[in-house]
Amino acid sequence: MASRTMPGRATFAATWASTRSASTCCFGAPPKTLHSTISQTNSTGDGPRAEHTPRCLATFHGSVACDSWQLTWRSWAPPRVKFFLWLVSLDRCWTADRLRRHGLQHHPRCVFCDQEPETMRHLLVTCPFSRQVWHETLSWLRLACRPPDREALNDWWLHAKRETPKAMRKGLATITHLTAWLLWKHRNSCVFDGEQPSMTLLSARIREEAALWVRAGAVGLGVVLPITWDVH
Repeated sequence: MASRTMPGRATFAATWASTRSASTCCFGAPPKTLHSTISQTNSTGDGPRAEHTPRCLATFHGSVACDSWQLTWRSWAPPRVKFFLWLVSLDRCWTADRLRRHGLQHHPRCVFCDQEPETMRHLLVTCPFSRQVWHETLSWLRLACRPPDREALNDWWLHAKRETPKAMRKGLATITHLTAWLLWKHRNSCVFDGEQPSMTLLSARIREEAALWVRAGAVGLGVVLPITWDVH
C-alpha cells in the first residue's frame, strides 16, 4: 500500500533533480522539462506514469522564460527597482505605446524628445535625451564601456559586462538599475507633474541617489564611483 500512495525513490530523485534546476523555469528552459522528467516514471519508478500529475508541477504553471534574470535579480538594488527592471524585460510598463494598445488615453510622442512614439526601448535606450544621460553617467563613473545605443538594455549590459573588469561588474549592474529607474521616474514627473525634461537635474539626481545606495550597502557601486566623490 505504501508503494501505491507514496512516490518511489526513483520518482523522488527525478523530481528533486529537476526542482534543483528551478532556474530552468524562470531563467531559460520551459516548464515542460520538469513535466517530461516526472511523467517518465510511475509510482514505483520503473515504468510510464499514467495517473495524476504531481502537485509540485502546479508551481510552474504560467511561468515564462526571462533572459535578463541575471541583470534583474542578481544585482544590488532596492526590491522595487528590481521589480521595475523585471517589468521592463517583459514590456509591462505603462508607456504610451502600451496605453495605445489597450485603447487608453496616451500622449502621442516621447516626453523627452517629442520626436518618436514612446516605447520602453525608446525611453530607456534610443531616445537622444536618454542616450545623453547614459553617456554623462558612465563618463562620471570609472567605467570605460560605451553607453547603450540601439540594442535592448539587457543586450547592452551583457556586452558592456564583457568589456568591464571583473571587480567593477557589480557596480555596472547596479548603475544600470539606477539609471533606468531614474529615467522612468523623471518621465513620470514630466507626464504627471508637468516637470520639464532636464538632463542637468536628472544627472544630479543619479549622483545623489548613487551615494545613498552605496551607504545602504551597494558595495559594488562604490568601486566604480569617482575617487573624489564623497558618499558619507
